Amino acid sequence: MLAKLALRNVRRSARDYLVYFFTLTIGVAVFYAFNTIAVQADFLKSDVREMVKAIYGIITGLTIFLAAITGFLMVYANNFLMRHRKKEMGLYQVLGMPRSMVARTITLETLFVAIAALAIGFAIGALLSQVLLFVTAALFASKVEEFKFFFSIPAFLTTFICFAVIFFIMMLFNLRSLRKVQLVELMSAQKKSEKTHVKSLFFSSVLFVIGAVCVGVAYWRLIKLGFPGFGGSGTQVDFLITTVLVSLGTLVLFYGLAGALTALARRSKKYYFSGLHSFSVREVSSQINTNAISMGFVSLILFLAITSVTTGMSITNALQAAQRIALPYSASILAYGGPKDRAADLAAAPERLKAAGYDLSKLGKVSTMVLRLPQNWDAQGFQAPSLTLGDFCKTANMKLPLGYENADVTRASLEVISLNEYNEQRNMMNMQPVALAPDEYLVTSNMEVVNPIYAAAVKNGHTIDVAGTKLKPSSLGAISDNSANLMNFSVASNAGTLVVPNELIDNFIPRRLVINVAYASTAAADIAKNDAVLKQISNLDGQALSQAIYNTPEYSSNGVLVLSRTEMIAQGFGLRGVVTYLALYIGFVLIVICAAILAIQRLSATSESAARFRILNDLGASEKDMLNSLKFQTSLSFIAPLLVGLAHSVCAMSVLMEIIRVLGGVNIATNSFLIVGIFIVVYGSYLALTYGMSRHMILNATHAKRHSL
Repeated sequence: MLAKLALRNVRRSARDYLVYFFTLTIGVAVFYAFNTIAVQADFLKSDVREMVKAIYGIITGLTIFLAAITGFLMVYANNFLMRHRKKEMGLYQVLGMPRSMVARTITLETLFVAIAALAIGFAIGALLSQVLLFVTAALFASKVEEFKFFFSIPAFLTTFICFAVIFFIMMLFNLRSLRKVQLVELMSAQKKSEKTHVKSLFFSSVLFVIGAVCVGVAYWRLIKLGFPGFGGSGTQVDFLITTVLVSLGTLVLFYGLAGALTALARRSKKYYFSGLHSFSVREVSSQINTNAISMGFVSLILFLAITSVTTGMSITNALQAAQRIALPYSASILAYGGPKDRAADLAAAPERLKAAGYDLSKLGKVSTMVLRLPQNWDAQGFQAPSLTLGDFCKTANMKLPLGYENADVTRASLEVISLNEYNEQRNMMNMQPVALAPDEYLVTSNMEVVNPIYAAAVKNGHTIDVAGTKLKPSSLGAISDNSANLMNFSVASNAGTLVVPNELIDNFIPRRLVINVAYASTAAADIAKNDAVLKQISNLDGQALSQAIYNTPEYSSNGVLVLSRTEMIAQGFGLRGVVTYLALYIGFVLIVICAAILAIQRLSATSESAARFRILNDLGASEKDMLNSLKFQTSLSFIAPLLVGLAHSVCAMSVLMEIIRVLGGVNIATNSFLIVGIFIVVYGSYLALTYGMSRHMILNATHAKRHSL
């Protein structure tokens, strides 16, 4: 009998609270689909298979984190549903049902909801994971091999355990709520509104101002101090204080928003006393007052979701832009360190590789350069006046870019190459050689954040001092064309390199060797064959590799990197795929959760206000005015947390974009359109669904009143 009663209650509740059940089902589906990535990897090409499988551990940990947030918010939302049903629970007891039997009924309802949500969610997730396989293949620039329908047991278990715990906790909260409440309270629950925490309009308006001030101070601190460890001047403690300020400020702001909104509306008597505006404002204020804490938390979660997705997509955008200019050669061999007084030995590395059976000239064009720094550049307290990025900034009257405070180009000196080495590089790129007078220098860079600094400094006549010789900038200006790409790397890496006359180069000591190779053939088979030769060099044992590069078997070969364009492109796709995958997972789940919480709160508030709408109907209010009032209440309930979350994100992104810009160009407009698209589809859908269900409740309530007459 209890099972039959519980099943009937579930069917009835599912109709009234479809948003709640829909969100749980979608949560199961999304959690399962994203956790199948380890199985998806088996269908991809072998070159990216291990990379994709490596993400599984990250996804699992992220799933537990998201499940904790989901559980917290869904348990909170469940309380609204239980509050709506308190009278029903009380009626069961009035009719003679023992409280223990009511508790078992609630337990069975929770179990039925869990079974239905898990069953439908896993079915949708199984289908979604098949589609996600092809999305994953596209993100990692791979292809699906021998596709067949799959079902992941590990993903099933991870998702099942997470949601089983959530449902179990929900059940405990439901039982606790039933046990603590007296029968008279259950019977009168629908006649009572939630306790209003702040009654004084003046006091709540003051709280709103205090909250806004706290948030404003947090914004100012973040913009001024930045993120610790990413070029910011603040410490971890400073960042913690900023985080606490913005969090507490957001909660206090919503705590006082109800009074501030009412006070603002009352200032315009023409607006406040026309139509149902006074009713609408008081209803919204009551809901905000009741749900201030939850709306504050929702806005913070929305901030996390928006910032995560925007930052993730901006990073992938920057990495993709950087890769277009950071891989100009078929391959590069980089050797860091080495004997400081043996530049000639480093420059002769291609000849030693040829003697060892690896003739790079057979692969195509080869250029060699030794990037150098001043004597004793790594000594404590070393300074090279006129040769640092900071000196160029002073001449250019520009600020040091964010994140460059402790960089070598700022702390020690820009790296230096000879004119011959630079022209050899240009010749390799089929570019005309350049000439320098004995008292001239060139500066090259390929990083967007520093290029304007060097251009302005050269224009202002910045001079450098090389062992007592003053050099003025060449009339060629600062060079940021293709010849400024000195090597292959994952991102643009030339933060500033000086080109000096050949006779002055011996005043500097070697820091690293760069050997660039441009393959003669662009055929795929030839590229693969040439890449195999570079791979053989990379796989040499330590002593043999050290002998070939440094001309001594005793020097460590750990600083030798062999970077082929093919391998770097694959790694770039992999990194961008990981970032995009995680950003979409986090963003989608958090946005759905937040939208669902707001929807359930709004539906609960609509259910409570149905009687007040009936009174308005009896007093002669038109259906159009009542629906406009409902539309205003529903829209503001969704828009208020969103606006606060967006404001937080705009502030954070203004700082994060400066950090990401170091990687390469960032098109924030593209990412903004993406975020807007996500919100239109997800957030807007929940808003429309909530209004539609609320409208149905109000119309049913008013029509029922008419029919009863």
